[in-house]
Amino acid sequence: MYRRFEDVDDPHCNCAHDCPGISPCICIAIYSNEHGTCMCWCPSEGRPKLPEHVTAGLDQKVDLCVNEAQLSRLGLMLAGICTADIFVPAAELDKTVELSLKKVTLESAIQAAGLIARERR
Repeated sequence: MYRRFEDVDDPHCNCAHDCPGISPCICIAIYSNEHGTCMCWCPSEGRPKLPEHVTAGLDQKVDLCVNEAQLSRLGLMLAGICTADIFVPAAELDKTVELSLKKVTLESAIQAAGLIARERR
């Protein structure tokens, strides 16, 4: 699921709003000045389908909501939008993640999830 939002004070981009009662779920709001983009993945949608034109650098402000999702799935979704390479620790591939972060940098969200980011050269 992908949509734009205009209300940067409360974009309503989270699992409770966009995938109510469904888990696993991953939602990310990417802020861009006076608007933003909300992307959510729920298991009924299969592999996350991310718009090709949406990218985010490590310093981009985001909200990240993760409900009972595997770290490998989260890494895959973030790798699809991040301008940096995202790595998932091999011993943590099946780790279940629960996160609710608001207006943090994408780099902080990646670190909080237990993922690793490296700028592309």
